[in-house]
Amino acid sequence: MQPITVYAFKDGYAVKIGHRRLLAYKMLQQREPEKFPNIRSIISDEKNIALIQLIENVQRVDLSQTDLFNALNELRDQGMSLKQIGQVTGKTEGYIKSHFVGVNEQDCHLSSLGQKH
Repeated sequence: MQPITVYAFKDGYAVKIGHRRLLAYKMLQQREPEKFPNIRSIISDEKNIALIQLIENVQRVDLSQTDLFNALNELRDQGMSLKQIGQVTGKTEGYIKSHFVGVNEQDCHLSSLGQKH
């Protein structure tokens, strides 16, 4: 299992990366505490939390196309180029560009039909 990443926060730690893994661990730990006494973690700092979480979400397979577009668009709004977005997400620049083009085409199509999405 891939470790979660945490950072020092108040009197303990806060999850930086791996919220879903932590929830899954907690469920397993409740059922079999002796089998799951702890979870592996990497201790980091609190820098770039929002950006890192956004990138992690873009890498998820189960994101809807709309959620993926919104996450990619937020990275672009933060000043990242399509090439940079591709590099940090592990996707090609063409893959990233195709999502922006695809959503724009869908918007034009819906507008021409008088529909909102």
